[in-house]
Parts: sequence; structure tokens; C-alpha cells
Amino acid sequence: MEGLRQSLFAPAASSVFLVAGIAAAVKEQVGARYSAKDDEGNKLYTHPYSPWIEIDPKYKDQADKAWRAFKMCENVKEWAFFSMPLPWVIAVFGGSLPYVEDSYVSYFLGVTSVLYGYANYQFIYGYLESPEKRLTGFKLRMRVFFLWLSGSAVSLLGYGLIAAGIRSP
Repeated sequence: MEGLRQSLFAPAASSVFLVAGIAAAVKEQVGARYSAKDDEGNKLYTHPYSPWIEIDPKYKDQADKAWRAFKMCENVKEWAFFSMPLPWVIAVFGGSLPYVEDSYVSYFLGVTSVLYGYANYQFIYGYLESPEKRLTGFKLRMRVFFLWLSGSAVSLLGYGLIAAGIRSP
């Protein structure tokens, strides 16, 4: 059992980073939406969030921030959904590649998971400021995603060659 825990620690930690990113995005989105108030202190948006409701133009800045926060939150959730399986695929099949030990796979996943979390942080708080400031985090997160996607594909190919009897373990 200890061996299983050790080999699955990195992808499990990666999953925690992804879910923590979602939680941070939801928290910020809800905060932006409920902090948008008129001059009398009434909330500009009801629950559930309805961005199509017309808001008085004098509250445009608050409405724009709430809309950006909503789009940011949806983006973080979508990319977490796309990304979540990839560290698990790498963790399970990455060790089947020539010269790749399980410890290398764990280190790789540890470093890239921290990078993904950092990129998400930059994306979330950058997007809340302005659409342009989201790009640094978005680009870094995409690089990690494509690294995971490529690593998953190569790992599956490596194992597939072993399973087909084309290459020995």
C-alpha cells in the first residue's frame, strides 16, 4: 500500500492544486458580484448571477468587474476539467518510458503542478484587474497544459508499445 501511496502522491497533489484554483476563482467571482452595489447599498445583481440584466451606466465599472470575474471563474473551471486527468495518466503510465523512473515522474508532476497553480493565481487576479493582465497567467497555464497533454500522449504510447509486445519493459 505504501508504494501505491507514494506513486499516487504527485497526481493527487496536482488534483488538490486544480481544485484549490477553482475554489479561489469561485470565491473571487462571488466577491466581485456581491460587492457591486448601487449608491443606496443595494446589490446590483441577484442570485443566481444574471449578467444580461441591464445596469445603470454609472455602475459600469462594477458591472464590468463582475462580468470579468464570472468569465474568469468559468475559464478556470473549464481548464481544470480539461487538465485533471492528465497528471493521472502521466503518473500511471510515465514510468513505462525508457530511462524514466517513477521518481522522475513524481518530480515532474510536482514542479508542473506548482507552476499550474501559480499560473492560475496570476490568471485569476490579473483578469480581475483587466482582460489584458490575464494573459501572463493564461499563457503559462497553457504551456503546462500542453506539457501535460504531450506527456500523457508519450506515456500512453510508451505503454502501448509494451502492451503490444513491440518493446520490452
